[in-house]
This record gives sequence, structure tokens and C-alpha cells, in this order.
Amino acid sequence: MNFNLYQAPEISPVFSIPITLIDGTSSMNRQYKYIIQAYEETFGDLLETQRKEYQWSINLKSIKPYLDEERGNLTMVLTQLFHFMLSNQFPTQYVTITLVTDGREPFDINSIMELCQQIKSKYTVQILCIAFGKKFPITLIKSLKESIENQDFKNQSLFQVMCSDYQCYIQIQKELKYAFQQIRQQLKMIPQNHILNFEVFTSIPFRQSQKYVESKELFLASSNQIMIIEDQQLVSINSPICILQFLRKSIQNIYCRSDLLQNDQIIQEFQQTFQFFSSLIKNVESREEYAQQLEIIDLILKIIEQIEFAYNNDNKKISLQQIEKFKDFIYCDDPKNLKEILDISKITKFEGLFKEIVSQVTTEFQILLNLDTYKNQNQIDFLKNYRTILTSSIKNIDLVFETIDPKNLEKIFLEFQNLIGLLIQLSREAFSSIYFDISTNEQYQQLIYINELLKNLQQLKTQTNLIQIKVLINQIAKLNLEQQNPIDPYFQFSYLQELQKNNSESISEKFLIFLIDKNEELKPYTDSILQNYTEIFSKISQKKRLEINWYNIPTTKFKIKSNQEFEQIEFQSFKLLLDSLKDKLQLKKKQIQLLILTDNEQSYEKLHLQIRFAQLSLYNFRIIYISIGMKILAYLESKISSNINQQSQNTQPYLKNIPKQLINNFANQEQIQQKRINHQKILQEIANYIDIQNF
Repeated sequence: MNFNLYQAPEISPVFSIPITLIDGTSSMNRQYKYIIQAYEETFGDLLETQRKEYQWSINLKSIKPYLDEERGNLTMVLTQLFHFMLSNQFPTQYVTITLVTDGREPFDINSIMELCQQIKSKYTVQILCIAFGKKFPITLIKSLKESIENQDFKNQSLFQVMCSDYQCYIQIQKELKYAFQQIRQQLKMIPQNHILNFEVFTSIPFRQSQKYVESKELFLASSNQIMIIEDQQLVSINSPICILQFLRKSIQNIYCRSDLLQNDQIIQEFQQTFQFFSSLIKNVESREEYAQQLEIIDLILKIIEQIEFAYNNDNKKISLQQIEKFKDFIYCDDPKNLKEILDISKITKFEGLFKEIVSQVTTEFQILLNLDTYKNQNQIDFLKNYRTILTSSIKNIDLVFETIDPKNLEKIFLEFQNLIGLLIQLSREAFSSIYFDISTNEQYQQLIYINELLKNLQQLKTQTNLIQIKVLINQIAKLNLEQQNPIDPYFQFSYLQELQKNNSESISEKFLIFLIDKNEELKPYTDSILQNYTEIFSKISQKKRLEINWYNIPTTKFKIKSNQEFEQIEFQSFKLLLDSLKDKLQLKKKQIQLLILTDNEQSYEKLHLQIRFAQLSLYNFRIIYISIGMKILAYLESKISSNINQQSQNTQPYLKNIPKQLINNFANQEQIQQKRINHQKILQEIANYIDIQNF
């Protein structure tokens, strides 16, 4: 069978019909009218044929009037809805089901699993949810999505409305309106694939045909087949640019499956690829504007041919070496680099080179650790010199593998492993013997880079497969300090454990630092909290605590609030403040109870970087948060949960939250008193947590 190359058209957006299911049980009585109001404001302009909305308890009903049913059953309701969808023809196969509920009604996904599969085969459904309250069962929406959705939707699917005694109806209305507006925007859906009524292949070798293609995807189809997708008849492609793109994709797919294939099978797949593209390229007109693409295609095919020839002529190791090297040059646009792979004459005999590297590395580490300058000043030079030793050692190791006779590879694996073990051992000795004072982004970035180097070294230590060793060495070579991602204040130095000398569990003396975000919007909260704080924490001697005002506008600064000895001094960073007081207050010999009051995750992230600097500089913290509002709460909970396995029980952060409320200047005495009681309760819990009776 003959095949032609085609490119699928871009997929057009479609409108999905919204089906909104609103919980009409009694537990929703406080919110129901606001839900209906927000829904009608957002979707009221759609025709009845373009939307469907139901109130539910144990059956589907009109959204008006409110049922106020004592109980409901979501399993029965979805069964009714799915039967309706399966027995009626919608204007489109794309549907958005939005569930509006507090999740209290019984639901059993297993009871409707067969119906879910039928819906999944007939419709493309995205499941969304407006969830009320903190205790909403997330597994409910998760199980529905997993059972019904047949496309990987990237949009937000869960919108939580945090109903509580603290939250006013204006805020609930605002959150509902936002949620429905976001859902309205998500009705415009981009299908994941074109669904076809004929078989196609999306790479060579031919393995499994399929009846779908992605937007703009290149594919092969029978030359006898008329190609019509979305009412558009396609013309076959013979552009060298597209052929090169498809060739590279096919080769990449072979590498992706290489762990599942025997060496003979890998060679067979390269052979099929060579045969197909050698035939395909014969029909391409040679034009000057495509000269580079045609040259690259020709070189790639020659490399594949050479790999196959070497393997079939008892040079299997050389062939596998070429396969591994070729992997890094599939997408290379410089013909010169591809020509180098074709030259196999550079492989010569070299033995004992690892012993030379061992001697060189040992000497360099001795020089590094004997320099007294590192013990008395900024350690950035130490980090740079250490990094140079490691990277040059890896380059020398790579050179050995490039030049040694393949017949001697097995003999040098033990020497290789001993060398990697030595690099790890000397690294640990180096970082155990040097005291680090981290105060700059550059130092922190250097440590992240070194952590990644050591991560790759640990993987190299146990590796005996030449191909995998080359992969790891190549990963190390590609590490680039200057092109790293933005600094992550929560980065865990898993391979630099020597840096994380946390002695908080063995330190008995405590010191309290209260950091107060002076954002003007927080004043209604901070005034009340500080009043309660003064009453409760006055039991701690003034010599054992500091209250610090933390300003972020227009620039970050810290000012000690309550200690007359220091209160006139301003500091531009939290780390600088600690360093200025460390000797007088002996801060590094104490367990610092760091109490932080804020509502802004962006400002806090900058502060947390300073805290990380301090932790790496041997300050010991126990962090307690008073977060104002749900946004900062969600942020902190996410960060705490992602790092919880890295922390001991005594150093895990402690988090309390105060929901934001609509501030009313005319609040009555009862409301003011209730707010004060709530704040007092939170601060008393914190006082008990840090045990102020034994401070």
C-alpha cells in the first residue's frame, strides 16, 4: 500500500451546552437565592435550546421555586439526567455539566458506572463544580471527572465558595458571580482531536493505526483515500520542512519506546524508517530554499544506514554508541554536528584515565579545603571553585567514554564507580567543614545548581549501562546556572543534607519574633490582634521577644516595634535584621518561634526566601502563621503539604486562619466583641502551641 503525507487543519472551537444542577435541599437554604441570581445574570441571555438548568433533591425539577427538601440523592439525580441525555439528541456532542452543591447528599459512582461509560462514548463532557464549604468531598467531583471525561481539560474545574459565619452575603455573591463567569468562558471548548472515519498513521514505523489526529498534526494515509476533515479536502504534502518534521517525530518515537524493545527490534525500526523516508524523499523537488532541510534529511538517513550496517556486521557496541549519541542530535539544525556522528574513526585505546582523574580531583579538593579565606568571608568563591572541580571532572569522564576502546568498557566500570563515589564523599566532607552564611540570591542559586549536580552524581554511582551513563553525563553538561528558573524559596536540598543542620529539637531556650504585615488593608485585623497579643503574650519577658513591623510599600523594610533599644533602626531584609541582632541576643543558640501575620502570598514568598537564607545560615525556626483570607490560606497549605515529608514533627509550620470579612465602620458592639473573642481564641491556641508558660 502506498501512503501520502498530510497535515490536519486547525481544530475550530465549539460551543458546549451547559447543564447546571443546583442543590435544592435544606442545607442550601441560605445560599439558594444568590445562586439563582448569579446564574441568571450570567446565562440568562442564552436561548432555552442552548442551556439546561435543574434544581434537584431526589429528582430533577425547575429551578423555581426553591424546594427546600429535607434530603436528596445525587446518584438518583445523575441517573435521571444521563438517561435523558442518552434518549435525546442534543444540538452538539459537547456538554458542560456544572454541579452546584455542598456535597452532603449521598453519592455512589459505582452504581452509575455503566451509564457513565455510555455518556462518555456519546458525548464529550466536561465536569465542573461550585462547591460550598470547607468540608466539600473533593473525591465526588474527582470520581465523576475520571468516569465521564474523555478529554484532558486544562481549565479550572472546582470553584469553592467558603461559606461560614465570618463570611458576608456580599462576598458569597461575588464568589458565585466569579465562578459562573469562569464557567461561561469555559463553554467555548477546543476538541482535543479530529475524529476520522478512516485509518491513519502518525509516525513510522507503522505500528497501530488510529482514527483521530490532533490539530495541525502530520499523518500518513493511503494514497487511494480522499482526505476530507471538517468539510475541507486535504492535499498531500511534499515539503522538505514537513518531511523533516515527520522524520524527527518518527525517530523520537523509537527512542521513547527503546526501553520496551530489544536491540534487534530497535535496529529493525530504524531500518523501516530508513526505507520509507528514502522512498518518500525521491519525489521531492530539490530547491535552493530547502537546501538545508534536504541536507539534514540526507545526513539523518545516512546515520541510520550506518547504525544498521555496524550492528549487522558484528560492531554492535559501536552501533549502540552511535544510537545513543544520535539521540541528542535528532533536532540539530547544524549539518556539521550530524557529520561528526558519521565519523567513527575517533575511537582509540585509552586505559587508566580514571586513575589520573582521581589523583587530580583529590589534589583540587585538598587545595579547596585548605584555603582559610572561605572561613572568614562570603563563600561565593568557594561555591564557584567547587562547581568548577565537579564540572571539569565530568567533562574528563565523558572524554574517557568517547575515546576508550569499546572492548575495554567493562574493565573500567569499577574504576568509574569508585571515582563517582570519591566525588560524592569529598563533596560531603567539603560541605560539612564549611560554615555558610547565605544572604544573596547568587549564593542560593549556586546551592540549587550544586544540588542538581550531586543528584546526577548519585544516579551515576550505581549506573553500569553505558547508554544511561551518557544520558546522565549529557544532563550534567546541559545544567546552566545562568538559565535556571526563577528562584524557588521552597526548594529542598535533598542532596545537600549537610546544609540543613537544624538543631531545633536539641535547643531548649526559645525566643519569640512576631512579624506584622503593615499592609493598610489589614489594619482592621492587626489592631484587634495586637491588642489581644499584648494581653496574652505579656507573660513572655520583653527580653525574650520582638515585635517587628514589616512594610512592603513602596519597598520592603523591617522595623522593630516594641524594643526601645532597637526600635529606631530599619532593615532592608529580614536576614539582615537577624544578623544585626544575632550576637547581642544569641539568636543562633535559640529556637526562634517565628509568628507571621499576613494576607499576601507574593509578599510572603519574598520573605520566605529570606527565612530560607537564615535557615541555611544555622538559624533555627519554628514557624507559626496567622493568615488573613482564603487566598493566602490556600497558598500556605499547598506549600506546607508539599514539604511536609522534608520536615521533622517539631519544625513543621503551624497555621491559623482568619477569614476576610466585609469591614463595616458601623459594626455594633456585639460584632466587635465577637471578632475580639475569635482573635483571642486563635492567639491563645498559638500561645499554648509554643508553651509560653515555659518560655
